[in-house]
Amino acid sequence: MLGAGVAAAVTLGCLPGTPPAAALPTWSPTGDRIAYTVPAQETASIETARPGTLRPVEGAVSYDSAPTQLAWSPAGERIAFEKRTGAISVLGLGRFGGGIRELVHVETGTVTELGDWSPDGRQLVFARDGHIHVLDVATGEIRYLAEGDHPTWSHDGLEIAYAVGNDLLGISPVGGLARLIARAETPIEQIVWSPDSTRLAFLGVVIGIVTRFAGRPAYTAPARPPIAWRPNGIFFSLDQVALVNTRIWRFDPDTETTTAVTHLPRGFNAYFLDASRDGRRVVYGLETANLPAGLRVVDGDGRHDGPLLACHGTPHADVVRGSRLNDVIRVNGGGSDRINCGRGSDVVYADRRDRVARDCERVTRLP
Repeated sequence: MLGAGVAAAVTLGCLPGTPPAAALPTWSPTGDRIAYTVPAQETASIETARPGTLRPVEGAVSYDSAPTQLAWSPAGERIAFEKRTGAISVLGLGRFGGGIRELVHVETGTVTELGDWSPDGRQLVFARDGHIHVLDVATGEIRYLAEGDHPTWSHDGLEIAYAVGNDLLGISPVGGLARLIARAETPIEQIVWSPDSTRLAFLGVVIGIVTRFAGRPAYTAPARPPIAWRPNGIFFSLDQVALVNTRIWRFDPDTETTTAVTHLPRGFNAYFLDASRDGRRVVYGLETANLPAGLRVVDGDGRHDGPLLACHGTPHADVVRGSRLNDVIRVNGGGSDRINCGRGSDVVYADRRDRVARDCERVTRLP
């Protein structure tokens, strides 16, 4: 949340991205919380937080192996996660959530890939060494489905799309014959469904879009994984030599227009990580000097860019200095503080006795 102070608990510098070591952010189905991990050697905590608040609202620790992927259940009461070891577990949230339960165990020498939840929240799809399986979350039963990689469930629940090299295929979740949807020009790395399940986008070197039942793929823009298809378009990040920095973009397949979502100053890169289900908000990884610098959240139209968690003071009298980017600063409830926001469009929540500089654009005084 805060950088190192010049004097302990006196001068505090806000970090441009928070938490600074966080990774793997994913939006809750309702779009009000973000789950993420905070690695610590071979373990990691899984935390959930509401953007703009001071601290996480809930958390758990994966002691034996750090997660490599998180996936919220459709109802938002559980989070499935894959570990570095290849095991897959489910974390139950809330007071009566039940904690962590491992459902797919380690198989040494294999490579596992967690897909996603079925729309009814009863099953998970995953791949292990090119074999796709469906997992019943309640019973733990695992059923083989097909040969392939990158499985993803359609939003209507009727089909699972997956890749075999350059081929994009679909199969019923109950099994049967697979069908060829499209043949890409390069090996497929990721597959996403359109919100209405009528089209699919796949990523090789560039994003390809194809209708569910027929047609030749239409290729759009180069991108780096991950991508996400939401009602307002396909979100992705792109780094090119010609660009000053890496930015997040939104492509509208219906109008074939591309819009920049992030507008960071030179020296900062934005890497897309996830978008809320309605596409109104995006969480991304910030990078500066080729090093990860935490998480930030921005509206899908590029407005209200800020850190995931707010910068905050101590119970003592603090001098708080903003970063080069937009900040959210909360110093209410402590001593008599001084706030200098600096660059960016900043939001400050302060007590009436705090001294807030004129370069802080939006100030809310709290009793």
